[in-house]
Amino acid sequence: MSTEEGTQARWEVRRAVADLEHVRRGPQRPLDHLRALRHAQEALNRGTSLMVDAARREGASWAQIGDALGISRQAVRQAAIRRGVLERERADAKQWHLPLPIKVPRIMWRIGRRSAA
Repeated sequence: MSTEEGTQARWEVRRAVADLEHVRRGPQRPLDHLRALRHAQEALNRGTSLMVDAARREGASWAQIGDALGISRQAVRQAAIRRGVLERERADAKQWHLPLPIKVPRIMWRIGRRSAA
């Protein structure tokens, strides 16, 4: 079953990979490449968040999502909650024409960092 979040996530990942092709093929410009890498990382994080939403919508548990990402279910759930709070703050600010919150959420998905128990 395809969801809107899953489609958007695949688009984000495709765009990030395409942007990184310039880094791989073009002349070596470290500062430009760092910017491209940062933008790709942000796009991949957005894609991961959207894919988590799609998995939840299809009935996956937090534990299953955590296993797929290689992190704990609690870490996945807390990141989703933090992202939801930031999205609500941005929606409120946009509604009242206030400056948008620019704090960076701590949602950096660190895949494969689960401690071995």
